[in-house]
Formats: sequence, C-alpha cells, structure tokens
Amino acid sequence: MKVRRHLHTTVNSETFEKLNKLRKETGKPIGRILDELISSIDTELGTDGIRQLNYIENLIIKAFRELDVCIISKEQLEVLVEGRVDDAITTNANEFAIEWLYSRPIDKLTLEEVVEGIKTIWLACNRVRKIETVNKDNSIVLIFHSTLKSKKIDELFCRQLKYLFEQYFDVSVEYKLRSQGYILIITKDIVTNQLGSENQKINVE
Repeated sequence: MKVRRHLHTTVNSETFEKLNKLRKETGKPIGRILDELISSIDTELGTDGIRQLNYIENLIIKAFRELDVCIISKEQLEVLVEGRVDDAITTNANEFAIEWLYSRPIDKLTLEEVVEGIKTIWLACNRVRKIETVNKDNSIVLIFHSTLKSKKIDELFCRQLKYLFEQYFDVSVEYKLRSQGYILIITKDIVTNQLGSENQKINVE
C-alpha cells in the first residue's frame, strides 16, 4: 500500500481554477487528481523521458513508409481544387514551414539556410526521394528526384520555389523539368563597380 504524503505548495490562479473544475467534475479530491495527472504523464513518457507517440502519430509514420502519399498545405489544396493555380504559386506554406523549422523569421536566414530548409521539408513531405546539390561560384544547383508522375505538379513546385527565393534574396531562379524530377538553378546577383561609376546589380550566369 502506497503511503500518502502531505504536500504544501502554491500554484497560479489559472491552475487552481482548473484543479477545482476537475474536482467538481470528477468528485475526486485534488490530491487524487494530481496523482492521476502524474501517472498519465509517466505513461506518455518512455524510459528515456521522451513522449511516446500515440496511435494516430504512429499511423502517420506507417503511412509514409508504406503508402504513396505526400504532404501539401491545406491552403494550397483549397486553391488547387478551386482551379486557382496561379494563386498556388504565392499561397503556399513554404515560408511558414521554413520559419517553423528554424524558429526564426525567413528574412533573418541566409540563402544557404533556406536552401537546406527546403531540402529537409521536401524530403519530409515525401515530394522527392532525393535532392542533390551542386555549388558553383555564383550559383546553387538543386537536382530534385521527384516521387510524383505529374509534370504539372513538378512545375508548380518549381514556380513556388522560384517565387520564394526571388522574393527574399537577390537571386534569379531558373528551372528545368526532367523525366523524373526537376532542376532548380539559383544564381546570385552581385554588385560591381565599373570604372568608378555607380554600383550596378548584374546577373552572373
């Protein structure tokens, strides 16, 4: 039989109200409610202290491993179903996903960080099976090996990425569709001073 121990402490008013609400709803004393809350936390945590995945979360992982699915945002799905393809270029979750991944605003990130973020997100969403990167003097070439069979969807993703990179960085972006994927060429713009004239932004091929 477990020995009951006396506990004297203080909690904030919001917690106190919630405990009182649970006490009234369940008819149990606050001490018993605290026992059950702690027990439920222990059940969720594994021996390493990390929360265990529930049934739905495990099912999501299983679906990605065994079914041919990929992730797009709800907002993007809505505009595509409504036939507003051009809106899907600017209305997508890429910017928010990048900021969520790094926990920083996208305008505080470097071009290289955003490139790596896009690679991580694209792979996590199962839109591609592999991404190769080729770094050149003034450009970054991304080779996407797509898991999709639709060239229209591949081109939509290319246009989204072109919009994202050109919106936040001094770059020009070209893309090429391939038989099993697409290539994104991100060329950095540089500033050069020619014979003492004003600085001019030129595109380096």
